[in-house]
Amino acid sequence: MPKNQRKEKFSTSIKPEPEVPGPHLVGRIWFEHDDLTLMSWSKATMIELIDELGSISAAARSMKFSYAKAWRMVQELNRMGREPMVINKTGGKAGGGAMVTEEARDHARRFKELCAEFAAWLSQHSNRI
Repeated sequence: MPKNQRKEKFSTSIKPEPEVPGPHLVGRIWFEHDDLTLMSWSKATMIELIDELGSISAAARSMKFSYAKAWRMVQELNRMGREPMVINKTGGKAGGGAMVTEEARDHARRFKELCAEFAAWLSQHSNRI
């Protein structure tokens, strides 16, 4: 692979929407409490992918994360509330899998809505550069 080419990587940066030509603002947001990241772009996307694919390992592959990293993320999500956000189904003839709770879907949806608002703010304020 040539030096100036990078492998495609999952990005957590939020860029202006609609796209702004030339120099522009880029940023990241997350929910934090007592130095613990409660929700981030990566965690919200992990929730969406587990919901869609029914598997932590499939979600990890889709995000180009190791299974160990995805598992740590799921454990952090499950410690956030009174009830786990991701429920593991044990294996067997039909195989295992995972499912997300309605609370997890709601947290991911609300976070992505805030990200969309932030992207619009970035677009609006990029003209100040």
